[in-house]
Amino acid sequence: MDSQPPEVQVKMIERRVETLETRVTTHGTEIDNLQEKLVRTEERDKHRDEQLSSLGSKIDRMDGKIDLISIQPAKDSAEKWDKAVWIVISGVIAAVLGYVLGNVGV
Repeated sequence: MDSQPPEVQVKMIERRVETLETRVTTHGTEIDNLQEKLVRTEERDKHRDEQLSSLGSKIDRMDGKIDLISIQPAKDSAEKWDKAVWIVISGVIAAVLGYVLGNVGV
């Protein structure tokens, strides 16, 4: 480059500058696009976090309802057994009273 005339050197430098300007412009555009993608990604992340939080609270409510439902059959079953026991006891008492009254002659 030193052995060439100044006009040629200037032309070569101008071409290199144009090439570098093109590359800088291209890189600037790429950086802008990456920035836009980052903003959109952050917005999606925020939305996803809100959805997960909402989903977590729904799961907690469902868990509470499931606990209530699982307790109910046990409670109903216990009430049925209590009734069955009282019926058996009442039957035994009635049989004993019937036997006693039958033997007494009433």
